[in-house]
Amino acid sequence: MHERLRGNDARGSHHGLAATAAHSREAGYIYATVVVVASKNLARTGRTIHFLSRRFSSVSSATTSFSAPASRRSTSGSADVGLAVNAMQVIRAYAFGAPVRIIGASMAGSADYWYVLQSSPIQTLNDLAGKSVAYERNGSSSQYDAIDFMRKLRPKVKLVETGGVAATFARLSANRIDVGWAAPPFAIDKIEQGTIRVVARANEMPQIRNKTVEVIITNVDTLQKRKDILAGFLQAYRETIDWMYSDSAALQRFAEISSLPEGVARRMRDEFFPKEILLPERIVGLKEVMKDAVALDYIQKALSRRQIADLVRIVTPEPGVRWQILRRLRDELRYSTSRPE
Repeated sequence: MHERLRGNDARGSHHGLAATAAHSREAGYIYATVVVVASKNLARTGRTIHFLSRRFSSVSSATTSFSAPASRRSTSGSADVGLAVNAMQVIRAYAFGAPVRIIGASMAGSADYWYVLQSSPIQTLNDLAGKSVAYERNGSSSQYDAIDFMRKLRPKVKLVETGGVAATFARLSANRIDVGWAAPPFAIDKIEQGTIRVVARANEMPQIRNKTVEVIITNVDTLQKRKDILAGFLQAYRETIDWMYSDSAALQRFAEISSLPEGVARRMRDEFFPKEILLPERIVGLKEVMKDAVALDYIQKALSRRQIADLVRIVTPEPGVRWQILRRLRDELRYSTSRPE
């Protein structure tokens, strides 16, 4: 296995890591650009790269902060796969003629949440009238999520741009705002300890939860020439997610990687990243994503049904191959976690 991690996500929010592989592109090899958000740190728990090294011979890792580099590398052909790429960025790239195709989903909904100090009198969303509610920055997912919440609930609140999760917590602690925002893994330990109290989660809103926000992409040339390899990649990815939610060894490995107590890691996984929002075959709410893309000036008009059918190309292994891959990955997962480091 050839794996080189160049660091961790300094922000601690859903915009996380990227991984790249720079090895042979001969048959049986895959060169993957993998943007790993908090949920995909769980994918590292399942040693996705370890599996793919065994199946595809070589995969390695590096870092970036946003999904745009993954999108550019995948569409240019310098990488085969981009994970956790912003869906609206992909729609915009396609609308402008980029040879990009969506082959799966990375995440639906949002793990953002809003919280108060334990001493706060605010208990529920009904108590927010007249209060100041934080969001990260203009154009951020936390801003859109906060607007969706307030539009639905209609309390008269003041939305305040507070910056990153640490800066927001500092402002909340100094009583400069009433309600802070965050995204896992930030402050999950404080929730566990009772220092802060969650008053709302973005995924409690159906219009947020039922919308694919990050996708898995490839370029047209790779899809045409290496579809079987891509199908194997996605099957390995899906099998890894299955394992992450069914085997205690996965949770232990995740806690190790995240430097979190196992109980905190379990809470983060189960409460903020339920399995159903990570399934690669589950692309939902594209119509709403398209509306958002138009409203936010990513594109001038929504894509037609024909264009959507051309853009979204979910790939799966041939029926006769699927179970062979599943059995092999299951065995290798168990082997990779039982062997000493």
